[in-house]
Amino acid sequence: MVAALLALVFTIAAVEWSRVDRLAGALPGSGTTSTVWMLIGSDSREFAPEEGDKKFGSTEEVPGERGDVVLLLRIDPEGTVQTLGIPRDLLVIRPGRGEGRLGLFFSDGIAAMSEGLCHSLGIGIDHVAVVHFDGLAGLVDRVGGVQVQSESILRDLSAGLVMKAGQSELQGDQALAYIRARHLESFKNGEWTIEPELSEQRSERAFTVLRGIGSRLEFSPTSPIASVGTAHAIIAAISLSDEVGPLDAIELGRALRSIEGDRSTLPSERPKLGTAAQDVPMLVPTADSLKAAHEFVGGPSTTCTQPLDN
Repeated sequence: MVAALLALVFTIAAVEWSRVDRLAGALPGSGTTSTVWMLIGSDSREFAPEEGDKKFGSTEEVPGERGDVVLLLRIDPEGTVQTLGIPRDLLVIRPGRGEGRLGLFFSDGIAAMSEGLCHSLGIGIDHVAVVHFDGLAGLVDRVGGVQVQSESILRDLSAGLVMKAGQSELQGDQALAYIRARHLESFKNGEWTIEPELSEQRSERAFTVLRGIGSRLEFSPTSPIASVGTAHAIIAAISLSDEVGPLDAIELGRALRSIEGDRSTLPSERPKLGTAAQDVPMLVPTADSLKAAHEFVGGPSTTCTQPLDN
């Protein structure tokens, strides 16, 4: 009976793995003993639930696919995990293609984004996972919600988000709204105050939700059916680069569970533009950007072309 049950579970797991959406594109690799993952939060409305179109825009209103959140994970051979947030609006250069914002390169594929990071910062990518926002909501529900902190009452009427001050337990739809919020207001001194719209803050909120999911992921040999259900929710939420195998995916899951503390963010700054261009959503590397990138990956990746010096 036990053998039959295990055989059934393994069969289901194999079927689930075959359903993983795949991403084509050559990746340079990190050229180190560590493994470097690029996690991309996709804001493509193709994956948005029908009821979410009104909040976030439909595929007709917001065409294409962009990397709304970019988070790098370095997994060392001993299992330690380092994280580095990359601003989606960071200006990077692709060899022979020119410069552009990192998140917009996603419309050209994962190879385009990895080329920009490799050439501009010396960070080589081994594997890529794209997290789709509607699937993320289902995954949050699967793990029973995530906990987030807020210093004040928050709301975003267009996203349908309302949060109390202090600790909140967010379920799927609210967690999605928390990440996607672009018109946040905080209640301070008896009145609502509009919060600045910064991609760095959206990236930080996404990291908080991912860390919350990771801390509650459960895979147990004593609960095989529940573990398969969790795997099903994960597969519905992500796409993986072609070379990722089952052991790589397991390694990523373990890494997400072990993330502790706050993440670091690549230093960047607003470019010095004329008054008419101050609202351009763009960031440029600083003198500390290469230092932070090399510290993250353990020196410039040998698989990358010479990174920029300025």
